[in-house]
Amino acid sequence: MLEPYSSFGGVFIETTKSEHLHGGPGWAFGTCLWSPSRNRAGHDTYALMREPEPGDLVVHLYKHSWPDGITETRLCGRSLVSEACREVPDEPPSPGAWAVMLPYYRIELQEYEWFAAPLPVSVLLREYGEEIRQDALENRPKHYPFAKYGDTVRLTQGMYLSRCTPALYQIFLRALGIQEAEVSSSDGGTELHFEYAESRRRSSERYFFARNPQLLTSAEASKL
Repeated sequence: MLEPYSSFGGVFIETTKSEHLHGGPGWAFGTCLWSPSRNRAGHDTYALMREPEPGDLVVHLYKHSWPDGITETRLCGRSLVSEACREVPDEPPSPGAWAVMLPYYRIELQEYEWFAAPLPVSVLLREYGEEIRQDALENRPKHYPFAKYGDTVRLTQGMYLSRCTPALYQIFLRALGIQEAEVSSSDGGTELHFEYAESRRRSSERYFFARNPQLLTSAEASKL
């Protein structure tokens, strides 16, 4: 499914949606990354587009009307960068909100693969939100795909391309692994779900208390 983080020079995340067909013919989802080279105010908002290099990994978050009838953003696939960013003078056939913003950045992709069980971001944040929040707080990564929202996190609004940290990548691996196992199981799927949820609850409690030792009594500590 996904190779170790260290296998790649860089790991990036695309967050997009299908409502504008990802740009239309010739710009299809999974074949390229693209954005304006500047925002409408002329600012270098999309500077990160210049960083991916051939061989880097791209993980895709895609808002789409899925076959099960649900429209939502899911962690759904991976691809590799085949060519570094170039500036092109042509506008995509279906640019959506990025219409009339010439020129555009374009990064060619190859070897796109759908995950066997695309994972809803809502599930990811419900089960791993605290770990994602701690990654953001402790490592303070630039161009992070998730932002603090009260005591939780949510997708960073308006961010198209972002960085995937080693910690976030490990969360993706764990979450995708359990999701695929649940979908591929011919029986016991419900039991697996509850076992997973209970395991995640215990893990979250250990994670929380380990970072808040003042909350531990000696009796509680002995249980961890």
